Amino acid sequence: MRRPVLVPLLAVGLLSALAGCAQASHVAADALGVPVEEICATADDAYGQYRQTVDQVGVTQEQLGVARDSLVQTLDDLADDVGGQVGELIRTQSAGLAGISDLSAPESIAAIEQAKAALSAVCE
Repeated sequence: MRRPVLVPLLAVGLLSALAGCAQASHVAADALGVPVEEICATADDAYGQYRQTVDQVGVTQEQLGVARDSLVQTLDDLADDVGGQVGELIRTQSAGLAGISDLSAPESIAAIEQAKAALSAVCE
């Protein structure tokens, strides 16, 4: 009974070695029924909206806070919808973003970019 499960796992391992971790993660997520395209589109839209706010001239801390809260809520909702390890990855990034206080600091912007990059293993 375990042989049918072992073959896909070996295939994912082989793909990981041959094609790189990001592609293997994408294949594995597809095989497990994780809606990769939906996850990536939702996350990209949320990060894009946040980035638009950050790039506005004269944006206030309050506006940045609202944009950050919206991003965090979107990521939390996405994590709830997806569940599993991918959902936990998203939730971890969301929790880190929720704790940022000075939203205009270069470190804060870098942290948000790092959170977006963390999803790239699933999205590429």
